[in-house]
Amino acid sequence: MRQKVAFGVLLLVVLGCSYIYEWKIEGVSGWMVYYHSQIQNVTRVVNQSRDLFMEVQQSDEDRIRQRFENRRKHIKELCSHELYRETLSLQNIFVEDKFKIMYCSIPKTGCTNWKRLFLVLRGLFRSPSDIQQTVVHTPKFHTTLQSKTREEIATILKTYRKFMILREPFSRILSAYRNKFEENNRMSIVLRNNFVPKIIRKYRTKPEKTKGINSVTFREFINYLADTSNGLLAAPEEHWREAYRLCYPCEIDYDYYGHFETLTEDSTYIIKAMNLSIEYPQSTNPTNSSETSILEEYYNQISSREIEKLKDRYRIDMLLFDTV
Repeated sequence: MRQKVAFGVLLLVVLGCSYIYEWKIEGVSGWMVYYHSQIQNVTRVVNQSRDLFMEVQQSDEDRIRQRFENRRKHIKELCSHELYRETLSLQNIFVEDKFKIMYCSIPKTGCTNWKRLFLVLRGLFRSPSDIQQTVVHTPKFHTTLQSKTREEIATILKTYRKFMILREPFSRILSAYRNKFEENNRMSIVLRNNFVPKIIRKYRTKPEKTKGINSVTFREFINYLADTSNGLLAAPEEHWREAYRLCYPCEIDYDYYGHFETLTEDSTYIIKAMNLSIEYPQSTNPTNSSETSILEEYYNQISSREIEKLKDRYRIDMLLFDTV
């Protein structure tokens, strides 16, 4: 708000200068005296506005920097205890060697756009807008930590700048459901062909109507996730697998933890901190699943007992996210 006020003052000043310049007064000396007095006023206002704008800019940067410091401190504190035991899988961790950066990709947290940026940084495309959704997730275009030797991995973890984006777990789950089980595009239909039959077989108790073709209800999906006998290990299940099982924040010392809820601001800060000459683009396929009304519409279908079981499964993700 203060930024808008500062810009507004600057705009009024510029318009005022134009008006003064065009206003004709009889007598050159009278004009010059008036002109110089106005220039002094204008200069003072411009300087004040500039100082205000710089102050707002500085305070915003400090606020965001503090946010990142708090998140990192919070996760380090969690990991100082034995938070979990998990065997590492490095297939979701992307590296760009030219810029010495490493990114752990968690689906439904804006990862498509970050993958687009990595392809631009590699010089494969000129702009994120040139990259189709089907192309951006093609493995051959990316380099993952998994493809590196043990020695290279040790060097990357020690010297590269590393970041990941977290999201409130329940909204991430809902986003995955709406994208993969309600949309009727070819990719979503193919994906759910692998999961729908076994979910229906185990969790459907009566005939159900679904928005997606050959799909499951949200409640059936939640029951599948909450059942810990389901390992969520199939490749497509990265879309709803726990974030800590994709990125291992207790084993890898990330420099920056962004949040999906402040995605553009956080991504802009990360890009600047890493001295990259790119901009984070707008989302091309949002499900708006973080909106309160949409969350309520879906989770009101779920019993408190089922919610508690879901919380048990995503407890660690909830702890990791539980900061500003």
